[in-house]
Amino acid sequence: MTRKLKLCILIDNSVAHLGVRSSWGLSIVGTYSGVQFLFDVGPSFSILRHNAEVLGVDLERIEFVVISHWHGDHSGALSDFVREYCRSCRIYVPPLTRGSIIPEGYIQVREAMEIVPGVYTTGPISVAGITEQSLVLRTAHGACVLTGCSHPGLLKILEVARRVSGQNVHAVIGGFHGFGFRGAEREEFLRFIEENDTRVVCPCHCSGEYLLRFLEKVRPDVLISGGVGRIMEFTI
Repeated sequence: MTRKLKLCILIDNSVAHLGVRSSWGLSIVGTYSGVQFLFDVGPSFSILRHNAEVLGVDLERIEFVVISHWHGDHSGALSDFVREYCRSCRIYVPPLTRGSIIPEGYIQVREAMEIVPGVYTTGPISVAGITEQSLVLRTAHGACVLTGCSHPGLLKILEVARRVSGQNVHAVIGGFHGFGFRGAEREEFLRFIEENDTRVVCPCHCSGEYLLRFLEKVRPDVLISGGVGRIMEFTI
């Protein structure tokens, strides 16, 4: 039986499926070799639950949750989700700001680590007072990288992901935080995906138009549109 990574966007700014609701934020549900997880939970528990029901996602099967960073559009639904669905699953979070307290039972991530075989967090990467982690999943063709907002810089995250996984980057999915405003950034990203033989770039949430419009012209073959309900599958 072929092992698979299956991803479905649960919360995003746009929709790709009838009956779901959009929201400014991000949440991606995945199944990696039978282990179901959430990457971010979005700002609204009611929207998260509604979209899961419409898309046929059983939130009670979630075994672990990874929060990219503590902004409300990525973590706002966490406490309600944990109370309703996650009494025994593991919650991996980046450090909070000084003086704040991580809720009891959450796992504070301080460095890159393997969560389950083949699935890693980059560990916290900080910039301008924002600490963020990304999720890295090994596949048969290279690493699949899930990003929250990419505050530390998309290319910096991808380089860390490549080092952590020991693979080139096959796919990058998530928020890119307006990356590509400067032409030099766009050209550097193009060099990166060509060197890595990257085949999937899926801008979501806060990504903006700069990189999207650039890739539409020079590498439309790698682009996949996001939106709630978008499903992607990879062989692992």
